[in-house]
Amino acid sequence: MDIAIKPVRSYVYGALGAHLLGYVGPPDDTSKEEAKKFTFYQGDVEGKSNVEKTFDQYLRGQPGVRYLRRNAKGVIDGVLREDPPKQGANVYLTIDARIQSIAEEALRAIARGAAVVVDPNNGDVLAMVSVPSFDPNTFIPSIKAKDWTTLQKDEARPLINRAISTFPPGSTFKIVTSLAGLRRNMSNARFNCSGGVSYGEHYFRCWIAEKGGAHGTLGLTDAIKVSCDSFFYQYGNAAGIDSIDKTGNALGL
Repeated sequence: MDIAIKPVRSYVYGALGAHLLGYVGPPDDTSKEEAKKFTFYQGDVEGKSNVEKTFDQYLRGQPGVRYLRRNAKGVIDGVLREDPPKQGANVYLTIDARIQSIAEEALRAIARGAAVVVDPNNGDVLAMVSVPSFDPNTFIPSIKAKDWTTLQKDEARPLINRAISTFPPGSTFKIVTSLAGLRRNMSNARFNCSGGVSYGEHYFRCWIAEKGGAHGTLGLTDAIKVSCDSFFYQYGNAAGIDSIDKTGNALGL
């Protein structure tokens, strides 16, 4: 019998920063043949996502190796050489645990959402939050099949990092469209909202149509005020895709 010490990853703050930190799990490429090379084999873990995966080579360190001697009967009777393990490096993030905790608590009050807090002085990311999230401790030493199925089937999609995922910008992009039109001297343009507008075979509804209404004829200022979809479909089409693209690039988008 041989007693060995094996380090185990532990996330002391549970789900705090889960999408940012990621999680660890058994390597995908460890074969039975690899395990047979060792008399006493201890499976390792590796970073599977996000910070854990990105900095895995620094956090991992190096495993120790003990070379044993066997006698004529095949019984181990001594140690020929022992190379001690080397501890992995410490990785320091710009994340402020207090700010991260405050931001997560605020977002959990509304069930779903994402937030990124940036230091305006140097661009350091102080918090990156995505809600709902998960507890990475669930993946240690390896996640149970039923727990993995539960996470995948959850309609709230807790595994998705909303802070860095791609989502349609929605009405926030109307400002970009507005600027694109202004750069083409469309400040006096007016368009009518009858509840929607047709392009090709598709009819694009304005949000107010769901309430049985229409905005009527609007200028840019009023269209922004009421966030009229019909106006901006027409305004954006008149401004042109090239103008919108150039304006977006000018704004760093």
